[in-house]
Amino acid sequence: MKACAAGFLLAVTIQLCCASAVAQAQAQEEETGPPCDFCKLGKTITGDVREVFTEPTRWQAPDWGSVAWKSVVVAGSIALLDQRARDYLQRHRSEGSQRVADAFEPFGAEYALGTLAGFALVGALADKPTARAVAVDGTVSSLIASGLIVTTLKKITGRSRPNTGNGPHDFNPFNGGESFPSGHTAEAFTLATSIAESYHRPWISGLSYGIAGLVGYARMEHDAHWLSDVTASAFIGIGVARHVSKADHEGHRIAIVPFDEHGVRGVRIAAEF
Repeated sequence: MKACAAGFLLAVTIQLCCASAVAQAQAQEEETGPPCDFCKLGKTITGDVREVFTEPTRWQAPDWGSVAWKSVVVAGSIALLDQRARDYLQRHRSEGSQRVADAFEPFGAEYALGTLAGFALVGALADKPTARAVAVDGTVSSLIASGLIVTTLKKITGRSRPNTGNGPHDFNPFNGGESFPSGHTAEAFTLATSIAESYHRPWISGLSYGIAGLVGYARMEHDAHWLSDVTASAFIGIGVARHVSKADHEGHRIAIVPFDEHGVRGVRIAAEF
């Protein structure tokens, strides 16, 4: 109950802060003229944050049903499966499983950043709108999912990692570990969803989500997270990225575009409202 109340207060606080920031930006624009591209990008990110955190106010019965069954899955894992899954993986560790984990874990960290940069370059230099969409949606989604939601939940829940030996039920809100949820897994599923939502090809979606799933496996193999940690992170990454992708495709609010002015070539971030 304390965690739920804290989460609700956080969402309300962010909503009020976002509304204040947008109002200030609008007032500044009236006084000084149109803002720069990066100022527009900041407004857009602020708008996406507000949209994500206020989305529950627009949910219908199917949306609440989806949240309910996902919550049951995570809670059931905490109660019944986390310790068993952890014990099984640790008993069956091998050089092969370690190589797999070591190879795929970076896709939830530095490889994810490199992938986003690659899509941005291809989209800008080769004029590929779909690649640009992945770069923009993935970046904004990562800031919201990994930068805000995951970081906040880690502090609120204070869950101990498996390698501490404290068990799956050791939660110390605001004064504990940082196991729940998994930042690597959330980042991997955020990127995978941004790619899948832009390309709409089964093999691309399968490959993207497969790699993301292996990131979650790697975090469990390395004894850094419980099964429920990576499950909740997958739900967060997918949900945020789908929402941001839908908003971007409907509004085409931000884009990475090439420019060639006075002999200087490069890329710039442009925003449309």
